[in-house]
Amino acid sequence: MNIKPWQILCFLAVIIGTSILVFPGRKEMLPRFIENGDYGSARAILEKMLADSPLDTFANNEAVRLDLLEGHPDRAIDRLESLDQRSSLTADQWERLAVLYEWGRRPQKALGAWERLLGKEPGNRAALIRLIGYYRYRGDFDGESRAIVRLIRLEGADGKWRENGKRLADLIAAQLNQLNVPDAPEPVEPLTAMLASGLYQLYERGMDRPADGDPSASTEIYRCLEQFVWTGHPALGRAFAQRADRAWQTGIEQALRLVEVLGWSRMDREALDLLGQLREKAPEDQRVLMAMARIADRMADPAAGIALYEELIRLDPAEPVFRQRLAALALQTGQTATLFDDYERRYAATANPRLIHEMLELALPSGDPDLQMRALRFVEQAGADDPRSLKLRANLYLSLDQPENAYPLLKLLATGPGATAADLESMLRVAGYTDRPAIMVDALASLEQAHPDDPALLDRIAGGWLSADHPREAYRTMRRLTALTGNRPGNIRRTLDMAWHTGDPDLIGQAAAWAMELAPDEPFVSDGTIRLYLSIGQPEKAYAIKAAQVRRQRAVSQVPSLLALAESTGRLELMADAIGIGLTLAPQNPDLLRRMARFELARSKEPEAIAAFERYLRLKPGDQEARLQLAQLYEWQNQPEKALDLYRRIVRDDPRNKAAADALARLTNPPAVGRQTLALLKKRVDDDPQNAALALAAGRALVAEGQLKEGGIYLQRAADLAPEDPAIWLELADVYEWTGQTDRLIDVLDRLAASGSLDRRRTLLLADAYLARRHWSRAAALLQPLTKQAAIPHREGLMLLEAYSRTDRHKEAEDLILRLKAENASDPVFLADLGQQAQWGRRLDLALDIFEAVLRQDPENLKALKGSGQVYAWTGRPESAIRFLKTYNRLFPEDHETRYLLGEVYLAVHRDAEAQKEFRAAKRLIEAAKAENGTAAGPTVRKGTWP
Repeated sequence: MNIKPWQILCFLAVIIGTSILVFPGRKEMLPRFIENGDYGSARAILEKMLADSPLDTFANNEAVRLDLLEGHPDRAIDRLESLDQRSSLTADQWERLAVLYEWGRRPQKALGAWERLLGKEPGNRAALIRLIGYYRYRGDFDGESRAIVRLIRLEGADGKWRENGKRLADLIAAQLNQLNVPDAPEPVEPLTAMLASGLYQLYERGMDRPADGDPSASTEIYRCLEQFVWTGHPALGRAFAQRADRAWQTGIEQALRLVEVLGWSRMDREALDLLGQLREKAPEDQRVLMAMARIADRMADPAAGIALYEELIRLDPAEPVFRQRLAALALQTGQTATLFDDYERRYAATANPRLIHEMLELALPSGDPDLQMRALRFVEQAGADDPRSLKLRANLYLSLDQPENAYPLLKLLATGPGATAADLESMLRVAGYTDRPAIMVDALASLEQAHPDDPALLDRIAGGWLSADHPREAYRTMRRLTALTGNRPGNIRRTLDMAWHTGDPDLIGQAAAWAMELAPDEPFVSDGTIRLYLSIGQPEKAYAIKAAQVRRQRAVSQVPSLLALAESTGRLELMADAIGIGLTLAPQNPDLLRRMARFELARSKEPEAIAAFERYLRLKPGDQEARLQLAQLYEWQNQPEKALDLYRRIVRDDPRNKAAADALARLTNPPAVGRQTLALLKKRVDDDPQNAALALAAGRALVAEGQLKEGGIYLQRAADLAPEDPAIWLELADVYEWTGQTDRLIDVLDRLAASGSLDRRRTLLLADAYLARRHWSRAAALLQPLTKQAAIPHREGLMLLEAYSRTDRHKEAEDLILRLKAENASDPVFLADLGQQAQWGRRLDLALDIFEAVLRQDPENLKALKGSGQVYAWTGRPESAIRFLKTYNRLFPEDHETRYLLGEVYLAVHRDAEAQKEFRAAKRLIEAAKAENGTAAGPTVRKGTWP
């Protein structure tokens, strides 16, 4: 076969080309290795690629990505910084470097990176937003305002806001776009920069709101207008408000809001200038006139205020506030008499009743008695008796504290044609103001005569009669009202109440019989009738009504009230009857059986009481109190065998029942000599109550017998009788400690502390009690003298540290931590406790320093490992946190809390797979703990160390 050289060359070219196409190169293989988690192979390829081409953008980007995946953001930063020194970074690389600086809490570096990115991409919106935040934080108003205007113009070009848009955000953006913010290096006027900053923050919030809402209803417009006022740009604010009114078609609403904001800042001249312009547009708009009047008040310009309020009265004659303010201004300027002269001249010429009304309305709020009397005399001479004049005259008399003169005028209103409910109410109220019984009686009688068939008014009149101490008239009126309203149970009951107030036995008896005839089955009425019969000394009738009601309705629920009624009479036969009725209706009711047993016992009928208790205990065998009482009854009835058997069963069921145990001992053993001695001691104390020695002996004997609380009573008596004897107080403190009476313990130990009689144990006891009762300052004062010792004891030191922390004495707390650390430098167990105390007191740097000292001596100290991991996690140092938490979890894998915390730290550095592993482990621990004891998991004690 004759093969030519060119054919061989062609064949080799095909082979080489196919190899290139079929087998991928390093650039194609690198992402696959990274995505598959084969970081070692990826790192090997990257090292070759960077060796061949150190400035290759793709290779450097992939190297940064691999650094981050391996949990080394600091290595990624170093790589990008090194690349920047050798070549210009791309925009993407600057953005990644800025974010990495932020993760590492290096704000100055991050700021520089964002600025370099913006230099690369002037239209980068993310960079502008981040720079605005940085500039604001640093107080760089120039940089912030330039970035804001640049961003606004960029977003306007992108269509995020429109020049003619109606959203508040659109209006703000248009204003920011028009601000005079020169390019660097020319400085921005400071107030303009502040305005840009304030408006932009409102713009950001506004962009998050839906575009279909009513922008004029938002209070954000006030915040917006405040920016113009606070930064000294009222002219811009005025233009902004007018532009908002045009966009939202709200007339002058936004301009008036600007007036409000100017008023808050006491810029009254500027507000008046704006209001003057608004008045030209809307000369009869009351809101403008009222705003001008308020400013005139603030500026102490009564003449302008009078003119404005007169104009407002012309526009709205019915508004009383305008007249009140006009009267006040007239008084202030001494023009009231002149005003009244004018009213009198005008009335003489026209006889217009409206002038009478206006004069009275001016006089009423003036507070000037002479002026008010002048108005009243003029009106009376004019003979004005229309309803409005009558009402105004009455109000004037009331303002002069003359209710007796106001009453006849209100009576004319209330009894005349067209009287309203308010008129009737006013007449009755003013009659009460007079404090004259004759006037009140006249008012009630007049109303009842004028309106004899008005149920609502009769109800009011009946109450009035009762208030005026005329219960018979009240009863008569209520009887008529009850008949008019169809004998309603509520009105019948009220009638009975009126009858009860009369105190007349005959009338009360008649009322009770009347009520029972109308509504014998109505409990509401029956209760009132029973009350009446009891009030006139006829309990049999009261009981008969209640008993008949219970029997008729078979109302088991009413048996308790029947029993209460029978008990209130003091009649034993009625009590027996009530219990009998109850047991007839509910023969197996344990409560009734218990009451019956006690009732029979009270009547000294022990056999009947025993029978009742036996029936009761068949239903309630677990009632130990009833069993004990029955056993005692057996003893009284000379049935010792039954008593002994029952006492034994009580003690068997409840070994702590001391009364039953004592009784059992008494029946089975001769009396104890010790008990007799105690009784004799207590009697001697009672016979000689001022003998401290006897009280002390009794207290000690009782304590020795285990009767701590009673012993404490006698010891307290002894201490009060001999207050200078510290030994008694020390014994009393021990008893209060044993019985858990913390507040009394504090009182006793305070006394001992004042006398210098506290030993170390009781000092600790008092400090513990203070801390338990949250008396932090008292605990600190008690323990602070210990700081003068050569070395502070461990427990006292930690307690004093807690007291300092709770009272915000941060300097003393820090000094104490440092001293305790120095004094106990070779005691890692105590130092771990100290570190935890510092950690939970938020002194994290000190806590870390102490934990490091602990771990140098005991590398596996669980408290120090866990505390270090927590502090590093809280302070944003994930790599260190991971190192300590992993070591802790290896030594103590049962702590779900640290497993979960480690998972969160892994998430923060994008190690998702490891994070999920820790989360699953924490979940398993929690579920296992719940399955074991039904509670959340927690650390367990191991080798004497609690983590």
